[in-house]
Amino acid sequence: MAYTLNDYFRPLRTIFRVNGLINGLLLGFCMLFVPRFVVALLGSSLDVDLWPLRFAGVYAMATGMYLLNRANERTIPPAISLLAIVINGLTAGVLLLAYLQQEIAPISLAGQIILTALFILNLLGAVIPIRFMRSDYRRM
Repeated sequence: MAYTLNDYFRPLRTIFRVNGLINGLLLGFCMLFVPRFVVALLGSSLDVDLWPLRFAGVYAMATGMYLLNRANERTIPPAISLLAIVINGLTAGVLLLAYLQQEIAPISLAGQIILTALFILNLLGAVIPIRFMRSDYRRM
């Protein structure tokens, strides 16, 4: 039923795929292999350690692969929706707190636009699965 027109999980599959590709694989790949001068262009100093960024990139890629794998399942259990809500909600919360504490102020305009787009994508990834936590979707 994953590829039919009456797929109940289509919005959930779509947000899993978009978050898995952009937030997971693309962002994780960029964090894993970013050169030091690109970090400096985004507004950070050159003497900062990059291993925490690379470590986060590995976990972002793993999360992206997991979401992409779960998007292809016939039915999506509520536990997977809850996991997506937690992952995307926490990521959106971290970005919101970084904005409110003005930690992203020194970042360039391009970096701020990218982080805003990631915040919106994570917020959508946290809100859309809420609908699929209801019991009438569990019978699929």
